[in-house]
Amino acid sequence: MSELVVSGVHKRLGETQVLKGVSFTLEKGEVVALLGPSGSGKTTLLRAIAGLDHPDAGSIRLGDRVFFDADAHRAVPAERRGLGLVFQSYALWPHRTVLENVEYPLRLRKDPKARERALSVLREIGLEGMTARYPHELSGGQQQRVALARAIVYQPPLLLLDEPLSNLDAKLREEARVWLRELIGRLQISALCVTHDQLEALALADRVLLLEHGRVEQEGAPEEIYDRPRTLFAAEFMGSNNRLQGKVVERRDGMARIAGSGWELWGQLRGDRPAGSEATAIIRLERTRIQQSGGQNCLAAKLETAVYLGERWDALFRIGDVRVRAWAPSAPEQSQYFLFFPPESLWIF
Repeated sequence: MSELVVSGVHKRLGETQVLKGVSFTLEKGEVVALLGPSGSGKTTLLRAIAGLDHPDAGSIRLGDRVFFDADAHRAVPAERRGLGLVFQSYALWPHRTVLENVEYPLRLRKDPKARERALSVLREIGLEGMTARYPHELSGGQQQRVALARAIVYQPPLLLLDEPLSNLDAKLREEARVWLRELIGRLQISALCVTHDQLEALALADRVLLLEHGRVEQEGAPEEIYDRPRTLFAAEFMGSNNRLQGKVVERRDGMARIAGSGWELWGQLRGDRPAGSEATAIIRLERTRIQQSGGQNCLAAKLETAVYLGERWDALFRIGDVRVRAWAPSAPEQSQYFLFFPPESLWIF
């Protein structure tokens, strides 16, 4: 049985329809990421599940408990849903110590073992030596761990994470992704994570829901979302990409030849683009290959500049009126190259 079932949820904020019939399920023990740009509706959806906002239509159920049903005019208050929630700002009480912050939800529930359980969770997340500190005495990463400990200390059936790593610097965020995923797996928690960071979604989630304009654009395993996008938006939102505009010249066995000003390439046809129609070709930067000589599906390119990024160089080329980037393991040393676009990695929408 599904742990969380969201069916046909609509939500309007003022004149804007923020959610437009969103439906999805989350299985017990699964981690699902709500991924999308600002304004896609992901935080509004999380708040509806938490009970902080009420949808205009649809239903939300966790196991056999109905949290919200617009048709039945039923809405369980947030405080009675018993969900764990980690806010983007962490929302720690500044006048309480680390231990007091974590044990507070158990005190509200009159748990006689509140302190014992709070200390156990703090040991689990590696903060047992900081119980007497106040939030302002902690680093951003430590505050994030305290907020997470407070959310899981009463063993909620579902953990809701709202941009949990966005306040951390890049290095710490990279480490926290691994730590958080390991913790969730070890504790076997069901979790729903809102993020606009694609790397965070890929690292944390078993399944990704990609939202755009209040609708689920695509859902699937992280590998499916990244490697097999079904729409132009899904292809462009994930990864770093080259985009080429042109017209479909020929179609053959699921492939298409697209041509622009002074260039043409073969690629995988996504969707129904008849010959003569305008189309967009998308390819990930890491799949655009720099070569010394030409060949099939290669284009002559002039190097304009290259930026050193540590583990690679990010090179910018010009092909006629088109600017194309590619990653190189070492600094490009000449001005003229060929770029190879593998047909199986060039998607035509």
